[in-house]
Amino acid sequence: MNEGKLEKVFITCGEDVSVAMAMFASKWDKGYVTHIEATSTESFFEEIALNTSRDKAFFILVDANAESLSQAQDIISNTWAGGQSEVICFTCDESPAVPNNMHNQLELNPQQRLQLFPIDCFNPVICAYGHVMTGFSSSCVGFDDVQSILEKGSTVTMQKIICDNAKESPYSLYTGYEKLVSEGNQNSLTLTGAVAVIIGDIGDPNIMEVMGACCSVLCGLTHNLDYIIHMNYQLGARSEVLLCGVYIEAGNDSSFHEHKELPEFLKL
Repeated sequence: MNEGKLEKVFITCGEDVSVAMAMFASKWDKGYVTHIEATSTESFFEEIALNTSRDKAFFILVDANAESLSQAQDIISNTWAGGQSEVICFTCDESPAVPNNMHNQLELNPQQRLQLFPIDCFNPVICAYGHVMTGFSSSCVGFDDVQSILEKGSTVTMQKIICDNAKESPYSLYTGYEKLVSEGNQNSLTLTGAVAVIIGDIGDPNIMEVMGACCSVLCGLTHNLDYIIHMNYQLGARSEVLLCGVYIEAGNDSSFHEHKELPEFLKL
């Protein structure tokens, strides 16, 4: 169990990730997320120093091109925050070829991980991390847990499921999960993992039913599939669940359709 309130500092290197993070931050209303755009100026390194704290989590988001990777390497080599960061690279169709052996080029220490995703996956990836230890949670899910799911694939998408009606939550979650599977099938992708984020007001008498429904649906449907559930409970928050699906190439799972037979555990 944790009380949240952990600041996440996202440092962006490159135009694509900077634009994407600025847009993400402008719509984020849960707090505890800071965006700093990297520059080569002295004031930037002063800003990093001001934001450096062992009570914060740091992420370096990088466009997968030589210039942005070089900029990220400067941060990693010259700041305390850089050496403690999660490093996530994003590619786009217009990007030049991704340099080989990026881990060595960035001079990461053996404990640091490097993740690589298409820029189209930016929002669900950052969302999965952004909710960790932001509000009150009855679980102790950390960044390592999220990373362990995200590393199971190369593509990530997200379904937002509104859970205002607790009695309908199991079916709403079921349809949301099946849409993740169907969306993957339509793009020749197989679902390999899921990160579920339960959002709501801890004072809502129905929030425990939403959590129970989420656990039941994922336990009942995700055979041989790894998943984690974490919470972000804040005063006045609307009850909803974010399902971030992680995919690999190719798969033959059955697609969701409106009249598909419900699984037995939902018929009780």
